[in-house]
Amino acid sequence: MKKLLLSLVIALVVSALVASVVVAQDSPLPTPVPDPNPYPPPAPGDDEALRMALLWVVGGGGAGAIAYWLLGNVAWLGALASDKKRYAALGLSALLAWLAFAASVGLEYLPDPGSGKVWLEQLFSIAFAAIITSQGVHGWRQLSREASPNIE
Repeated sequence: MKKLLLSLVIALVVSALVASVVVAQDSPLPTPVPDPNPYPPPAPGDDEALRMALLWVVGGGGAGAIAYWLLGNVAWLGALASDKKRYAALGLSALLAWLAFAASVGLEYLPDPGSGKVWLEQLFSIAFAAIITSQGVHGWRQLSREASPNIE
């Protein structure tokens, strides 16, 4: 009885594997293959430093770090009330990331998003990431100062 049960289980597993391979081959939708490098390679003569700087501002947290630096080093921004400074940080982060994204697309460091819907989606996600990063930098620096007032 055990041999019969074991034979049935093995037959079911093998038939399931074969069926899954056959179904996968007949699938009308191709399996997408992710691009290992979503950014196009630089053209000969491109300034790689500019390309990397723009990509850092767009997606590497650069916009948030620059916005927070501006708030601490530009007199009229630093003179804002704390609630207005928070809104300035949010707006600056998004604006800097958007400008860097537009420059990256214009210089062909990033592919053109194409339709208006895709532009809007990318601008939203870029602004969201930049705002989150600026708040992370702010929290890290502020908490560091409160914990140890001698840190600049």
